[in-house]
Amino acid sequence: MGHIEVSVVIERPVEDVFEFTDNIPNEVIWRSELIESVQTSDGRPEVGTTGRTVWRFMGRTIVSDWVITGYEPNRKVSFKSIPGSGPVPHEGAWTYEPVGNGTKFTFRADTTNEGGGSWLSRLTDPISARIIQRSLSADLTNLKRLLEA
Repeated sequence: MGHIEVSVVIERPVEDVFEFTDNIPNEVIWRSELIESVQTSDGRPEVGTTGRTVWRFMGRTIVSDWVITGYEPNRKVSFKSIPGSGPVPHEGAWTYEPVGNGTKFTFRADTTNEGGGSWLSRLTDPISARIIQRSLSADLTNLKRLLEA
């Protein structure tokens, strides 16, 4: 997958965008490929919170467990996959920046060498990156549409 970064400006205050996206089960509402997004630890999201995402990619069901590694309300949420979970080890962040009366929401993800990843995932990196980039762009457009309605 390499590096993927997608942004959208949503005409809503940062607090509104953060509140909606910080509710982990809401992710299935705006991300078309997700089947399930759940928090697996107790309490409100914070550093150390764990979760599981189930999604469809190229006809396959993929399960990925993750942990929040950084948490700054209304600014940034960082995460990484838990080693041995899912086919491609990754880390990333959601950032929230005020832009006029709205919010620039950015979704960034990078593959890592932690845990290896399958030989197949390394062979399809360029193809997967383009597919994921297009999918995330559509997802962020959907998030914008939902929050501005």
